Amino acid sequence: GGAFHPDRKSNTYAVALEGGLADGTYTATYQVVSADGHVISAGSTFSIGAPSSGTAAVSDLLAGQKAGPITRGALTLARGVQFAAIALGVGVLIFLLLLWPRARARACGEDQHGPQWVAADERFRQRSRRLILFSAAAGALSAALAIGLNAANLSGESFFSVLGGEALSTTLDSRFGTVWSAAVIIWLALAVGAAVLIRPTAQTGGRAKLLLLIVAAMLLLVPGLGGHAGAVSPEWLLVPANVLHVLAASTWAGGIAALLLAVRPASAQVPAAPRTRLLVEVVGDFSAIALIAVVALVASGVIQAIFLLGQLSDLFSSNYGLLVLAKSALLLALVAAGAAHRRRTLPRLRAAAATGSSRAAARRRIGAPYEVNGVTDVRATKAANPSARRRQ
Repeated sequence: GGAFHPDRKSNTYAVALEGGLADGTYTATYQVVSADGHVISAGSTFSIGAPSSGTAAVSDLLAGQKAGPITRGALTLARGVQFAAIALGVGVLIFLLLLWPRARARACGEDQHGPQWVAADERFRQRSRRLILFSAAAGALSAALAIGLNAANLSGESFFSVLGGEALSTTLDSRFGTVWSAAVIIWLALAVGAAVLIRPTAQTGGRAKLLLLIVAAMLLLVPGLGGHAGAVSPEWLLVPANVLHVLAASTWAGGIAALLLAVRPASAQVPAAPRTRLLVEVVGDFSAIALIAVVALVASGVIQAIFLLGQLSDLFSSNYGLLVLAKSALLLALVAAGAAHRRRTLPRLRAAAATGSSRAAARRRIGAPYEVNGVTDVRATKAANPSARRRQ
């Protein structure tokens, strides 16, 4: 007979046996897709009448049903690409809609419509648009591949063998399949919205901003609803904590990508002295937001760890606990780098902007070689800043 939930208990499965089974020992195995998308398999033995010898072991029966290392590795990679795409797309979008306009307006003052400032804004929007479209393509593709790979992981078959088969239908009917199928649609919607609403030569209106932010908010739900947070009680606490966790990580990581890949080329459109003011405003605002993101990241991570780890010893004995420790160590390293940035780089940039220093002087203040007529003069840097000699 078919499998069913006895007494409607979602964490229990049962199956009816055929009538007239002969005496002896039997082995029953099962394999299911859990609510968080992971494949769970196990089994047990039972006897009718007198036990018999030579019964197949559970491990031997399950060995032939598991997917190979390539399929499992590809599924892990697809999930990783999905989370990275969310961080990049959402973070750049937040930077574009909420941080860049205000920082740029303070930097340019009354010269907001000057040709160099308009060119900088167009370059920034163009680069941001490309980053969001890239993340949308990576997100939609990785979500679709993860569904097929999860089906292959369930059935023990290859990726192409499960297309259109029962394993794919089972995966699509699970919580993981539903959430990640929705993710494909959301990514496509974000791609269309970015292509239409984020244009280099036009400002994004209030309604357009709201629409894009709503789409981004739906992406923040994907890791939680399709993972542990949506499958473990209390969901009402863990899902919002996971959303906050993903939002904080996206604001931080995606913001750094925006600084490197969008702000830098955009600032090149502005003359030397105003460029320093622009960098001060943009980097200063992002640094303050990043500090808030770190606090939210830690708080939401602690909340999830408390409920997802059964006891303190699981922090050192389970794979999840070891991953939490590894993430914490990486977070501490990043926080240390951010603290050094706030303590050294920002004050020097602000001092350069306050004194109206040229680009060369601003670069000297942060201990980097500066340019003379477009050529880097290392000797001048050493003379102007003796400590630069030691760093170089």
